[in-house]
Amino acid sequence: MDDIIPWLDSIYGLPGLYNLFTPVYSLLTWVHFNLAMPAAIVSALYFANLEEDYARYIRWLKYAVYLPAFFLSFFYPPFVFATFISDDITFWTVYTIYNIILCVIFSYLMIIGVKTAEGRLREQKAQIVWVLLPPVIFWTISVFPVRIFQIESLYKLWHGNLIIVSMSIVMFIFLAFRDGFMGLKLSGDFFAWNTNMFSTKMDTDYTGHIIKNQTAKMELCVNYLKENYPEAEAPEELAILARSVSTLKTYVERIKRHLQTIKLVEERCRLLHLISEAMPVSLKDNPNISVNIEVDKDVFWLCDKRHMIEVFANILTNAAEAIRETGVIDIIGAYDKFGYLLLINDNGFGIDEDMVGEMFTPYFTTKNTPTNFGIGLTYCKNVILKHGGNIMATSKRGKGTAFIIEIPLKRLVAED
Repeated sequence: MDDIIPWLDSIYGLPGLYNLFTPVYSLLTWVHFNLAMPAAIVSALYFANLEEDYARYIRWLKYAVYLPAFFLSFFYPPFVFATFISDDITFWTVYTIYNIILCVIFSYLMIIGVKTAEGRLREQKAQIVWVLLPPVIFWTISVFPVRIFQIESLYKLWHGNLIIVSMSIVMFIFLAFRDGFMGLKLSGDFFAWNTNMFSTKMDTDYTGHIIKNQTAKMELCVNYLKENYPEAEAPEELAILARSVSTLKTYVERIKRHLQTIKLVEERCRLLHLISEAMPVSLKDNPNISVNIEVDKDVFWLCDKRHMIEVFANILTNAAEAIRETGVIDIIGAYDKFGYLLLINDNGFGIDEDMVGEMFTPYFTTKNTPTNFGIGLTYCKNVILKHGGNIMATSKRGKGTAFIIEIPLKRLVAED
């Protein structure tokens, strides 16, 4: 403030700005010195998971930890707090003792939180400690002892905390991408920057509306002609027109279902049952395809049953169509430290590797048939992402295609 306010005064000519801002600066500094560490301790109490054993004490402790700040406010009022910062050694002694004690308690609780955790949770908590502890400890040491001993050359040492905080943010982002961090899992996805699902949906709605109106007229004409022509005398063009109308109706219904805004109705579902319910629909026309399933029976997923069956039906139908006649589909599941991975692999004809990145793009298809519109995999990816997971694909011409579905750990639920 000592640097910024005079600079603003020199530019804009605001001589009263310093006096106006002083109470605000004092209040913010009071909050920082008095409430930052108590708030950190309350968070650390929950982080240490002590409420299970000491719930009655913690209920009062999370309020009592603010009492010292309340009493100190009688001696160092919030709106004149900044006036004590410059030369008052008593002030710095009191707040050094106050904040160092709280910093030690905070550090102890954070370490306890790591030691009492197990497995993946312990690893996650250790990462949180590495992100949060360094800036807190550095701030406490660089501000208070330096002032007590009046080491003027180090008065601005606390500015170095900006570097530590920046490193902590970088570490947070890295861990969030790699493993997931503090309940957040970041993922990157390449897409065409000049297209998006919102515009695709709007275009689809508009196009679907027009097609629906026109097919209704065409269907009315087809039905009229069928009624007035004996079946033996009906021209071949009438059958072609009827099939075209049917294809257009199927197209409109499917794009409306697959590109609509996805709203989840979640329930606990056994993963194996979801796959089993999708198989009859997908493989009814391919009796010569064998399916090998190696999925744990105890995997229960908090998901939308209707959407997920549709997802598996789409993927399995694609696999069956890629195999064409005789072949094998392998469905293999396995736990990892992030959740559960599901591999669906076929030995069909596959596609070129440079086309794999387009597989989830709306309207992309390699099948020139009346029933393939290139929206099934787009729908699958939207549903999986809506569930907090991810789906990836690999393929090689003549070797087959594999889909990998990631089910996040937070979506896995107990059997009962």
